[in-house]
Parts: sequence; C-alpha cells; structure tokens
Amino acid sequence: MKYIERDDLIDRFGEHEISDLERNITKSGTDEQNIAATESAISDACGEVDSYIATRYPLPIPSIPEQLKLKTCDIARYRLHKDQATEEVEKRYKEAISWLKDVSMKKAVLIFPVDTPEPVPTPSSTTTIFVV
Repeated sequence: MKYIERDDLIDRFGEHEISDLERNITKSGTDEQNIAATESAISDACGEVDSYIATRYPLPIPSIPEQLKLKTCDIARYRLHKDQATEEVEKRYKEAISWLKDVSMKKAVLIFPVDTPEPVPTPSSTTTIFVV
C-alpha cells in the first residue's frame, strides 16, 4: 500500500531539498528520471512500513493516519539521501523505525481517521397557532 506521494515529501521537506536529492541520485537526469528515483524511495519506504504494521493490522489498512504518513516520509527521505544522510535525517529515520517496532509489538497503535458524516438537519418542531 502506498502511504505517501512525492507531494507529501515536498510539503514536509521542501521542493528544493527533494529536487536536490533526486538529482544527486540520478546524477542530473531528466525530470522523469528524478521523479522515478523518488517513487522508488517511496515504494521502498512503504514496503518497510508494511513489514512492521502487517504483524498487527491486516493490509491494506482502511485509511492512512497522519502519524504513519509522517514516519513514512522520514523513511523515504532517508532512502533518498542514500549513504549521505545527515545526522538529523538519520535520527528521524531511527525514530520512525522505533515507532514502527512499537506498533508491531502493541506498545503503540495506529489511530485511523474516522469519517464523520455531515449532520442531517432536523425539521424544527415549532408549533404555530393561528387565531381567526
């Protein structure tokens, strides 16, 4: 299951960083190659996430909690850095893996967003009396 899109990475880390990481992987390839590099990192990250949550939840999960999106973004970003991850990127990756381990061992849970239906307007029960 795909938990994030390229736009999620851009929203969290900025267009500049993601573009730089893509170019670093593809060595200044085409836009198509750059995007393919990010899609590959996202796919790898989602596979890694699945390996932890599948021990606890049936896949595909019904919806994607924001916390899971955040952790998947951190993993994908780490993958985009290849072997040149900064200390901060590596720290966030390790925190994501630690949290996923907690989820798999029932020390943490996924809280799925619940769609709340729009309230249905109820007719008013006002009584009007007419005097003739």
